[in-house]
Amino acid sequence: MIFHKLAQDSKRSKNGFVERPWGKFIVLDTVHDEDDMVHRQKLLLIKPNISLQLHKHIGYAELWIGESEFDYILENDGGELITKTAMPFERVFVPKKKKHTIINNSSEELRIFELQTGIIQESDNIKFD
Repeated sequence: MIFHKLAQDSKRSKNGFVERPWGKFIVLDTVHDEDDMVHRQKLLLIKPNISLQLHKHIGYAELWIGESEFDYILENDGGELITKTAMPFERVFVPKKKKHTIINNSSEELRIFELQTGIIQESDNIKFD
């Protein structure tokens, strides 16, 4: 467990942001119960003209609020992947176990507030091609 944490910490830059190929994020707040993380707030900064990899989480749901318009893909109850557009400050709910991704078609960096709720584990990020 400690080696995983050290590996994650080594990716951190001096300003608290964690770098990823799609951009970077910072964890703003976390809440734990006795055993698990049950609430986490993040600020995502997504590079221009890029999208995150399609993925899903088994144990937690997400809520996104973007500072500007952005596209996203979300799996519906029938298993279809639907592309939608979120307007500035519109709330987008992503249920657990549903495939999803964020798309930044803009030439500007996209800022999204992300709220995760449920049993949050770093290993709970199932990726798809």
